[in-house]
Amino acid sequence: HKPCWMCKNKKLPYGLDVFGFFLSEIGLGQSARLYHAAAASQNISITAVNRSLPGRESEPTFQDLLSQHGKHRVGLSIAGLVAFRKIARELCNQRRNIALPLWELDTVSERRVKSLRGFETLWAPSNFVKESLERATQRPVALLRHPLHVPASTILEREPANPLKILFFFDFDSFSTRKNPEGAVKAFQLAFAKNEDVLL
Repeated sequence: HKPCWMCKNKKLPYGLDVFGFFLSEIGLGQSARLYHAAAASQNISITAVNRSLPGRESEPTFQDLLSQHGKHRVGLSIAGLVAFRKIARELCNQRRNIALPLWELDTVSERRVKSLRGFETLWAPSNFVKESLERATQRPVALLRHPLHVPASTILEREPANPLKILFFFDFDSFSTRKNPEGAVKAFQLAFAKNEDVLL
């Protein structure tokens, strides 16, 4: 298929192109894979287009499912909000462009807002991101929660004698202030101040 910009005045077929870090093991890659799987389960024509992330592409699941170019009338871009500055320059005016930016702060700079102007529709994976984007852009933002893949499994019963174990994890290839492990410890201490049978 030709890139979208070579299809001038030609209507693209109905369906969805999902643009994301499909080959990357990072959280943004998992987001793209999960949203793609959710859309694919709805019996619509769908294409996965990988955004390159050199040095961070060790997830082989989508290796044989990728297309070089989008080919449908709707395009969904999933990435961190910072990446949308570059993505905005690659938008195709032949399709309806949807942005699903992931963001972890309650304020958004004007420079970041500007990168979203070419998108007809904004989606958010959580109420927090939705409210941040609506304040910053003064536009409606649709809430489209993160899909989950829940494999069939046996529910493991906790032995009453064993403590309840709570797991918090974060990517060290980020900033501690963004992932806030100290906040997780404080929240755990507040929630379980008097419990001795709980471990973080």
